Amino acid sequence: MNTAYCPDMASHQEMVTEQVTQFYRSLPFNYEQTLAEACRTIQASNQIAAAYPTLDAILASAKQRVVLDVGCGAGWFVNTVAHHYGLEAVGVDLCEPAVHRAQAVSERLGLEDKVRYTCADLFKLQTSQLTRANQFFLVNSLGVLHHTHDCREALLNIAGFVEPDGFVHIGLYHRYGRQPFLDLFQPYRAKYDTATTESDRQAIEQQAFRVYKTLGPFTADETLLRSWFRDQVFHPHESQHTLQELYGWLTDMGFQCLSTSINRFQTPHDWGALFEEEKKMYELSYQRNVREKTYFPGFFTVLAQRRSHSS
Repeated sequence: MNTAYCPDMASHQEMVTEQVTQFYRSLPFNYEQTLAEACRTIQASNQIAAAYPTLDAILASAKQRVVLDVGCGAGWFVNTVAHHYGLEAVGVDLCEPAVHRAQAVSERLGLEDKVRYTCADLFKLQTSQLTRANQFFLVNSLGVLHHTHDCREALLNIAGFVEPDGFVHIGLYHRYGRQPFLDLFQPYRAKYDTATTESDRQAIEQQAFRVYKTLGPFTADETLLRSWFRDQVFHPHESQHTLQELYGWLTDMGFQCLSTSINRFQTPHDWGALFEEEKKMYELSYQRNVREKTYFPGFFTVLAQRRSHSS
């Protein structure tokens, strides 16, 4: 689909891209305090298998295939694919400090022959920047496309890198499940946006960080925890989406949706029923974040397969 050129649209895209780039330069997402700790995390457990069982099954059965991770950040997914599955993987991200950390982890773990990283804008991504292959067995993008100026257009761009019968794995903020978390921190964001000095902004951020930690910090690494907090509370640009919306986009782009975190990765027999079920995520998020004070940011994933030309 071609979109007519619009100066205002181009300006908006450039503004969002610059805001996001600058935001992550100060502290990339999922950034551990030391290189040694980042390496230990990769070695200690297979985080893909723990979090995404249907994706794990596909990767475990793949042989000599290449994976693309768009918005790779500090490289946990790429390095996990190479270390735990023995597959080649390519990572792309806007943030140079994140890419440098990802590369350093790869080198420390001896994965240089299996991984490659590049710093690039996903809207300007060319195959020549990635690998000799024209397309990929799997294109992964978790928590990234909702930080672009146009989530659907971003998905369309990266979906073009999926080979016939290949897979795409997408994670986005959920329209219903995200709202209670955002509401919890809205007073701090409002104060932050109107603060006139850097010291005031830092004080407000620290107040919000203390609230965030009451939801149940998952790590003693203060740098890692703050990288998650800033990404989820003070990010300059995000959008929220639904399973029904993402399902429609993927279907229009020639993919068959296979599984989703909305039903805990069970084989879907009725996607329409899941579209109704996902509306309950607001109540679930409110229960977790507000009543139980338990971390629940409102995020969902979908795994889909490109239909072959013969199907």
